[in-house]
Amino acid sequence: MRIYSKKKFVYSLLGIAISIASLLALITKGFDLKLSILTVILFPISLSSLRKSTSKVEVLKERFEKKDERNQLVYQSSNALSFKVTQYFVIGLEILCIILYSFYKAEVLLACIIILAVIIKVTFLSEIFSGIYYERNL
Repeated sequence: MRIYSKKKFVYSLLGIAISIASLLALITKGFDLKLSILTVILFPISLSSLRKSTSKVEVLKERFEKKDERNQLVYQSSNALSFKVTQYFVIGLEILCIILYSFYKAEVLLACIIILAVIIKVTFLSEIFSGIYYERNL
């Protein structure tokens, strides 16, 4: 058996070890619904990943899919959209906290306003600096 994707192989072995450890925990400590669901889901996924890491065809297929331009465009577009949605959500929370602070004058809301303002500043600055970086380097 030859390993074509060492990273996937190690992760799959780790997943199998975790599922065996959770199975042993289920046996020794008794039934736990969350742990049993984790075990039932993790073990087949790890076995599938182990099989794919030792198959040359599967590894080449996965590498080709990663390099496909359409998949990269979809990935980048979804990341950009999720970043914008997160920015607008944080701005909405900021406005809500400001409104609530004007009514209740709670110090907790003031702390939330400051933290959310810092988050908004970081997201806008990261967007500006990444735009400058890619304008220069592309």
